[in-house]
Amino acid sequence: MGVSGMIRQRGFTLIEVMVALAVLALALPAMIGAMIATTDGTSRMRDKAIAQWVASNQITEMRLRAQLKGEMPRDGSRGEIEMANQRWYWVLKSENTEVPGLLRWQVRVSDEPLQSTEDIAIANLNSFVAVLK
Repeated sequence: MGVSGMIRQRGFTLIEVMVALAVLALALPAMIGAMIATTDGTSRMRDKAIAQWVASNQITEMRLRAQLKGEMPRDGSRGEIEMANQRWYWVLKSENTEVPGLLRWQVRVSDEPLQSTEDIAIANLNSFVAVLK
């Protein structure tokens, strides 16, 4: 056999390399965007879980004070607390129900100060409490 023909080389042509780079250039931003969205969703779920714990703790504390000391919280009671190295703000909405002697408490929690019981919150927790006379 002679060596007179072209020697066949293995590898990618310049066009193939450019097409592969173009595909990567289009795919990487989409993948980075998906990772950022997943991270945002995860941190939002973490904040929501912690805010629910704050609300639950406040309801429990108010129930214990009412039961042990007879101190019923007032509508619009508010406070702030630190949990998971973050400052949380809560406000209580207290209202009568159709059942005499039964109150509905709603604790709203946010990572920003709440001005009223109607402000948008990360977590809302409702509880029903019998009024002791």
